[in-house]
Amino acid sequence: MKIYIIYFYKYMEKYIIHSGIIAFIYLLMKFVEMRIIKKDKKEVKDLIRDTLIVYLSAMVGLYIISEFMPTESVIKTVTNVFTDTPGF
Repeated sequence: MKIYIIYFYKYMEKYIIHSGIIAFIYLLMKFVEMRIIKKDKKEVKDLIRDTLIVYLSAMVGLYIISEFMPTESVIKTVTNVFTDTPGF
């Protein structure tokens, strides 16, 4: 089980970090909007819940995008085409 957790972390590390950065920026911007711009007294619990939803959505979105992006081996594959008459 420990090997599976280490493998999962190594595979998902970039998604976890990027999603965390996106969620932190969302939290910061929402906090500034809530306290300074709107002067609203929304509960911190709701703010944390929204940030968690943004974190999970970003992680799933980044994972789905990476699954549909072509890899370098697919992009660089060139098929040779013979356009001359056969030599046999």
